[in-house]
This record gives sequence, structure tokens and C-alpha cells, in this order.
Amino acid sequence: MVIFNNPPNGEEGKMEKKLKSVLLTALVISLAVVAACDDGIQPDADADCIEVGGGADFAGGRPCPPDGDGDADADNDGDEELCPSILIDSVPQNAEVMVNGIPSGSFTPATLPLPRGQEVVLSFDLNDYDESPDTLIVTEDCSSPATPFVLYPLVEGEEGTLWLHNEFLGTEGEYPVAFILQEGTDLTGEIGGASVYGSITHEGLMVLVDRDTTLTGTRVSSSVLEGTWDSPRGDSGEWRIVWP
Repeated sequence: MVIFNNPPNGEEGKMEKKLKSVLLTALVISLAVVAACDDGIQPDADADCIEVGGGADFAGGRPCPPDGDGDADADNDGDEELCPSILIDSVPQNAEVMVNGIPSGSFTPATLPLPRGQEVVLSFDLNDYDESPDTLIVTEDCSSPATPFVLYPLVEGEEGTLWLHNEFLGTEGEYPVAFILQEGTDLTGEIGGASVYGSITHEGLMVLVDRDTTLTGTRVSSSVLEGTWDSPRGDSGEWRIVWP
């Protein structure tokens, strides 16, 4: 074995410097690929990558070595294993599916990759409908939900006006509507300083109740709710809520 105690010179020195430069370049490229293959990096739409559950990590447009887990990166660190084709449907259809609040770009009925054995929150973006978030537990056998997710007409709003006609007394009145909030079927709000609560069906029939008055009606448009009301005293009539 020959050990150089002194810095090389001449042609031998040039060759060693060149070799060191090549090795350093290779090391930098390797580190860059490892960094690019870290978890969570999704491929471009036209990237030449391995399709694992609808996507794979990639480096420079090329696939990272698969390790059998959900995102096909090379670190084998216990990443989520994906169910590649969970069918998600809704009533009505053509709603964009959001997974844990992130738009998926897919519209119902949609087949999505979801993490096996994990709990995810699905919500749905469709005009004039509540997002209706719901929790889905993805089974170990990757079975799709047996029934579609039901969406509900959107009726929430704030700073509106309630018009109320009393047929028994022959009077009319207006009351400020501070807000009506909606979470799926559940409704809460404040009208004329009083708290109200209620619900809405998939078909759009809504009920709002305060201490002694029940409002029953439907959503006429994005800014108008209307229907009939009654009370235990025997009063009844028509009502309308208008949002600005």
C-alpha cells in the first residue's frame, strides 16, 4: 500500500483533484435525491413515476425506489399504507371531495386513495349545499362506504331580516336575524335577540324553534328562506328571512 504524506503534484495531483471533484458531485446529487424523496412530495401530472395509490414521491421527474408503503419513497420509515381505490359518492352527485379540508380535484362519484385503517374527514364542495363534513374510518380491507354521503341545502347566513305575518291578529312585523349557522342537518341561530335551533332534511325542509314559535319552511334562493309558523297560543301565519 502506498501512502502519500505530501500533497500530490503534477499529473498525479490533477488526477486526484479530478477524482475528488467527481466524488463530491455524486455525493451532492445523492443527497438531493434523498431530500426529494422525503415524505409528502407528490408527482407532477406528467411525471414519469410509479403509481402507488394514485401518486408517488419523485425526484427530478423520476420515481424513487418503492419500499412497499403508501407513497413509494425510499426511506422505509413506516409511511401510511394507502387503499388505492375507495369509492366516494354523494347525494346529489358532482360535488368536489375534500379530504381533511384539502380539495382532491375529484368529483363524486370519485375513486380516491385513502390511508388504510385511518380516520379521515370528508367534506363536499357543491354550489348551494352545505359542505356536510363527515368522518370516514378507512377499513383494513379497503372497502368503500356502503351508502352515499348525503348533502343538505345551505341555509346559513347573517345580518338578515325576518318578516312575520300573523293571520290571527292580522298584523305584520320585522325582526333582525343576527345569524343562522349550519352543520349538516343541525341549525342554530339568533332572531330578534332570542336563540333558535332546528334542523334541515336532504329534501330541504327546515324547522326553526324558539321558546314558543316554530318556523317551518324551505330555501327559496341563496338569499331567501320562507314558510309558515305557529305557536301554542294558536297564532300562525307566514314568514320570510332575507339575507342582504
